[in-house]
Amino acid sequence: QRLARNLSSMSVLLGRPGARPIERSTEPFEPSESSIARLSEMGFTRDHAIEALESTGTNRVEIAMEYALTHPPSSPATRERRRAAREERRLQRERLISSLVERSSNADRNATGRESSFVNDNSAPEPSSNTDEHTETNNDTQARN
Repeated sequence: QRLARNLSSMSVLLGRPGARPIERSTEPFEPSESSIARLSEMGFTRDHAIEALESTGTNRVEIAMEYALTHPPSSPATRERRRAAREERRLQRERLISSLVERSSNADRNATGRESSFVNDNSAPEPSSNTDEHTETNNDTQARN
C-alpha cells in the first residue's frame, strides 16, 4: 500500500495527465489463499508471501512477487506482530458479523411482536347483540313497502 501510495503521489507531483491519488478502501485487505499458494510455489515462505501481499495491498501475484524479491523477509518479531494484527482483524470481523446477526434477529422479533400487537389493537368492534332491534327495523321496512 505504501509503495502504491508513493508511486501515485509521485505521479500527481510530476503532473502526469490523469494521475490521481489512490483511494483507500474502508475494508481491510485480506490476502487470498490462492495467491499465497502461488507465491509459495515460487519458493517464498508462507510468511513472506503474506507479507508481500499485505504490503502491496493486492492479490496480484506479479506485484507481490516483485515486492518479495526486492524486500527480504521480515524479522521474527515483525512476523509475530503481523500475525497478531491479522488475528485481531479476524476477531473484529467475527464480532461484527455476530452483532449484525443479533441485530437482525432482534429486529425480526420486534417486528413479529409489533404485528401481533397491531392485530390486537386494531381489531374491529364486536357487533352489538341487539339483533331484536335490527330485526324490528327490517320488519318495519318490509311492512311499509
